[in-house]
Amino acid sequence: MYKNFKREIDDKLNKTAKYYRVDLHVHSHESYDFPKKGDKKGCVKCLTKKDKNAKAEYFIESASDPQKNLSIIAITDHNKSRVAENISKLSTNKLIILPGMEADIQASEFDNKSIHLLTIFPKGTSSNDIDKVFPGDSGMDLYDKRNKDSKANIPIKNFINKTHKLNGICIASHVNSESGTRDYFFAQNIKRLTIRQKIEILQEKERRQLITQDEQKELEKLKRRKIYHDNEIQNQYLSFLSKYEFDAVEIAKPEEREFYQSIHIHELGIRPITCIISSDAHNLQDIGLKGYSTYIKMTKPGMEDLKKALKDPEVRIKYEGDTIVQEVQKIKGISFNAGFFKDEIFGFSGNLNCIIGGRGSGKSALIDAIRYVFKKRIEHLDGGKKKDIRDRQEKTLKDTEIKLLFEDENSDELVLKTYYQLDSTIEVKTYSLNGNSRSEDPFSSPKLQIELYGWGEIEVLARNTKEQRELIDRFIDGIEGLKFNETQQRRILEKNTNDIIAYAKEINDLLTKIVTLDEKEKELEELDTKEMKEIYKEFDLNEKKKRILEKIKNEIVEVKEKFIDEDDKKYNLQEMFDEIITEAINEKENEPEKFPILKSCHLTKVIEKIIKYYNFLIKYFDDFLSLIQIELDKVEIEKNVISEELNKIAEGLTEEEFKRKVSARESLAKQVSNMKESKKKIVGNQNKIGELFKKRWKKIIPHSMQIKEKIYKKRNKKVKEISNKLNTLKGDTKVTISIEKLLDRIEFEKKLGSKKYGTQNVGILKGIPMHYLERNYAKLISEKFLPTDFIKIFINKELKKLKITVPNVENIIDEEKDRGIISHLSPFLNSNYYYDPDKLEKLLELEYIIIDDLPRIYLGGTPIEKLSPGQRCNALIPIILLEGRNPIIIDQPEDNLDNKLIFDLVVEVLRSLKEKRQIIVATHNPNIPVSGDAEQIIVLDAPSEDKGKVVAQGSIDCPQIIEQVKEVMEGSEEAFKIRAQKYGFKLIKQ
Repeated sequence: MYKNFKREIDDKLNKTAKYYRVDLHVHSHESYDFPKKGDKKGCVKCLTKKDKNAKAEYFIESASDPQKNLSIIAITDHNKSRVAENISKLSTNKLIILPGMEADIQASEFDNKSIHLLTIFPKGTSSNDIDKVFPGDSGMDLYDKRNKDSKANIPIKNFINKTHKLNGICIASHVNSESGTRDYFFAQNIKRLTIRQKIEILQEKERRQLITQDEQKELEKLKRRKIYHDNEIQNQYLSFLSKYEFDAVEIAKPEEREFYQSIHIHELGIRPITCIISSDAHNLQDIGLKGYSTYIKMTKPGMEDLKKALKDPEVRIKYEGDTIVQEVQKIKGISFNAGFFKDEIFGFSGNLNCIIGGRGSGKSALIDAIRYVFKKRIEHLDGGKKKDIRDRQEKTLKDTEIKLLFEDENSDELVLKTYYQLDSTIEVKTYSLNGNSRSEDPFSSPKLQIELYGWGEIEVLARNTKEQRELIDRFIDGIEGLKFNETQQRRILEKNTNDIIAYAKEINDLLTKIVTLDEKEKELEELDTKEMKEIYKEFDLNEKKKRILEKIKNEIVEVKEKFIDEDDKKYNLQEMFDEIITEAINEKENEPEKFPILKSCHLTKVIEKIIKYYNFLIKYFDDFLSLIQIELDKVEIEKNVISEELNKIAEGLTEEEFKRKVSARESLAKQVSNMKESKKKIVGNQNKIGELFKKRWKKIIPHSMQIKEKIYKKRNKKVKEISNKLNTLKGDTKVTISIEKLLDRIEFEKKLGSKKYGTQNVGILKGIPMHYLERNYAKLISEKFLPTDFIKIFINKELKKLKITVPNVENIIDEEKDRGIISHLSPFLNSNYYYDPDKLEKLLELEYIIIDDLPRIYLGGTPIEKLSPGQRCNALIPIILLEGRNPIIIDQPEDNLDNKLIFDLVVEVLRSLKEKRQIIVATHNPNIPVSGDAEQIIVLDAPSEDKGKVVAQGSIDCPQIIEQVKEVMEGSEEAFKIRAQKYGFKLIKQ
């Protein structure tokens, strides 16, 4: 059903640069040593009749074997090229045969040493033209008389120049073997040979344990001298290759490329030397030998694109064993049936894609269309940006059906289909290519995730440390669970605060009730004569019994509350256990086979016992409370009887004064009793507050800090990984990243009251009778103290710890100087013993503030917060690109940057990382597609305000694309010059 859609997209990718397998060193029957068996791993052990009676068509047949997957081979016989010319004429659309020759050169530069050089020419070049590399005075034998001893006597520089003038390329053959260029440099150096000989003699003595102490020292010294001398020779050799403009060298195995593209190159200030691997096949079967070929990125296989690729080995040359086919998620294409892009189809490479065009041509509109398909959030953006996005989508996508072809990392292709409506909840439907509905959707499926940053959206990330942390956290396994635990701890802390404040408020209310306690006690004492005590003996005993019973009842209720939920109902333990077990089994890291106890019968029996004991405990509490209530009811009845008796006594008395005292004593005794109960409750509450503080600072806060420590360790590990990757990126301008534990205290500073963050009128320092804003108290306090430490100063009255100093300046804050802070924030009432609930609550709420780790990002050594908006964004781009395998889309990452920074940073990052994930960039800077060596460039134009169209699609190699880049992008000529200077490309002329 959607196979035609796939074909349409594939058609848009036919000019995209991709890797092709090539073998550039193949011999035919015109070589004097053909056929013969090779000495490489995997070479054939037996020759065939076709090898011994080779014909041109046999080479095409062998090289065209689908399992070899070859796109180009070069026939390079010893000093001859007639057969190469004939085989080249048999090239097909799928297999290009380039004619060439392996020339034996006796070069004056090498003291008459003979070396082998490959010369390869465009398809169709005649043997007569190829032979022009040998001038008449070269000493090369006549063509038909050439044999294994034939060689040309010609300076290498002249030979390479002649090859280039004939539109050919020159490659130093098997450089490390006999007749190889590098081998000559090392093998013929007398000084090195002498050192090596001495080392071998001493190593033999060492092996036989006959070496003396002085000889051992001499051996170590010789080894160091040999390393130094080898490096010196290597540098001479590399300088020779660069100076003489070799197009490439032929190495035997991939690890040898480090000698041509690593530290030596950097020290010498020369471009990397291109390395190829070839079969050097001397029989038909070994053509394209497994493990001995090169993958070269080209738009169209042939000599022109081959030359371009050899100029840029870092991004265009790969070997077998390297990742050639990307196993990453990628957007392959998108189409529209209406709207601004009506009937347009876009194709995207799996590497670097650049969307270019004039203003209003639809670059951002295309990115917003992809945003709509994947339902990427915009809630975090400011109102202006959100409005721009919605307005642009409404203008360009109204009533449009969008289809997008997506390939996951398993090469499974899916079609995402949706219909645009403003503020709609229309779902994105997913289908297989045959039209079957699929369950994946962009909201929940990991295989359908992308990263997208519209114009200016990286700036939002660059300004916000929280967003930067979340960027890092996005790539850390297991951190979400820790952050959830941290949130849970915060809720426990809030509950602790609420309990403390509730007790403090109750104390505050009770304090008003005991104001006259001393006075009432004195009055009662005056009334309580021996005679009066005797009369009220039973009454006082009854009151005492009541207080004891009520205390027991309250304590039981408090204990019971720990075993029931907020609605005073029993917990459903069976349901809770079932949930815990289900979560454990479903947890990815806790596979059931690792935890056999989860499925055991023993566990079920244990749970049953726990439920049984739990129910018994709740019943025990209820029964005990019932018994207590019965006793309280008895005490109340007894009290009524006693009160009646006391009333009779009072009524029967004849002395008026004593009668009045008896009557007043009962009322006064009740008041004093109630006040004492209130005082006792105050003391109890004060003790409970102390216990809550102890729990808060001995358990809750330390547990929270342990979680923060685990989070920091995970972040620090990831940041180090990112740093190591950043160090591998090329370019003069470096991005560095680190993370500092618990140093993001902006929210703390805001809560205190900061002029910088506009919170001076709501911060808790507001009202201090001093210039706290000008003196920057909020910043000073937040930098020195964590909230808990700051709170403890006031709770524990450790006011000397308030001292804050600045180097070379007198104390900024101390107990003597700033009593205003102490009196303003002290949570105590005038008594300096009991808490002021409101002040205490404001103080304790400081601990709700999330103090988090602080990402530190630098661009060229400058902190990100001190950079311009454009520079901030580009400091983040390498980090954004380095982690993750999902497609990433960025709109105009180069804004506000000069060309040097774009080239040193953005371009080098894109070149380094485009093989690891799909990158789609909308840009108006030509350095990005040109020097970034874009595999796919989409050129947009807008013939009218409501119509956008694709002018061209293809790689930077395509002549049409080159012309469009030069026409559309200001500064493109300079971009091509920079590319030519850095990578050796010839300048494209108008």
